[in-house]
Amino acid sequence: MRSAGLWSRSTHTPRWRRARARPITRTADRPDHEIEREIREEYGYRARAVKFAALIERRRHPHPPSVHHIYKLMFVCELTGGEAASSTETDAVGFFPLAALPELSTGRILAPQIERLYEHHLNRALPADFD
Repeated sequence: MRSAGLWSRSTHTPRWRRARARPITRTADRPDHEIEREIREEYGYRARAVKFAALIERRRHPHPPSVHHIYKLMFVCELTGGEAASSTETDAVGFFPLAALPELSTGRILAPQIERLYEHHLNRALPADFD
């Protein structure tokens, strides 16, 4: 099965999302350490960022409108331990095949972005994408 990775469902919306880091300006952590911490806190798993995959400018993709100008740093991560766990921000955690993605939180992630991240997972030699 081609898994599209680890997903969580927000307690605020019934849509699913990928692990994401808080805006970098709120923390002194490196971006790779920030995403590793978020995966642990929101999903229950320990992970290690193994590849920087993309810098995406949100408004250059067909996300719903936003008043914020957002850049997304995307990483390929490997799970190193832990187990699925909900948190105050998530009420469900799961893995889904690429061909059967759940309803997405499109303000955060789009299906073509997931497909591209999967390509980076399969081919770690791909250069990072940049909008």
